[in-house]
Amino acid sequence: MRMIQTALGVAALIISTVAGAQTFQVDPAHSTLQWKGSKVIGDSHTGNIAIKSGEIAYGKEGPTSAVIVVDMKTINNTDLKDAEYNKKLVTHLKSDDFFSVEKHPEAKLTIKKFTKVGKEEFKLEGDLSIKGIVKPIAFNAKVQQEKQDITKITADLEFDRTEFDVRYGSGKFFQGLGDKVIADKIEVKVELKGKPTSNLGRI
Repeated sequence: MRMIQTALGVAALIISTVAGAQTFQVDPAHSTLQWKGSKVIGDSHTGNIAIKSGEIAYGKEGPTSAVIVVDMKTINNTDLKDAEYNKKLVTHLKSDDFFSVEKHPEAKLTIKKFTKVGKEEFKLEGDLSIKGIVKPIAFNAKVQQEKQDITKITADLEFDRTEFDVRYGSGKFFQGLGDKVIADKIEVKVELKGKPTSNLGRI
């Protein structure tokens, strides 16, 4: 009898866990990724990269994991008005000096853990993959929702490009660059919008 009660308890726990589970598909058309790179002394540049796809797993307490894929071939510049200079910069960013987009057309952000730290704020922990190199990453994000539907996730984060073999203009690896030294940190602003694609027992 005790074994039956234990089995029923485990089954109820599994059903309860599954009942709160949802998967949200990221909508690339309404999601954005903006980047900013700067010289240590001098100007900076900004641009966008298209989000190719993404899924966010979501339970009773909020998001639990996520996978976001970025199309590196779409990297562009938004601050240079001169068309020729703009094209020159973007071509350089796509080259082997920077992101080698022909060899590595995708970057991936895999979030393995969401920890709630405020009303709408979560600490995200996972891995960032660029040029086939995977490094751990952690940052905070704001999760806005209506009932159980995620409406928007926004985050400001940064990463050290040299950890992903993007060394061009880095003071860590090249001497005598003067005011041409490019900062190793790249700033990223992400806004994800999603909608539920599966719902196992919505409350």
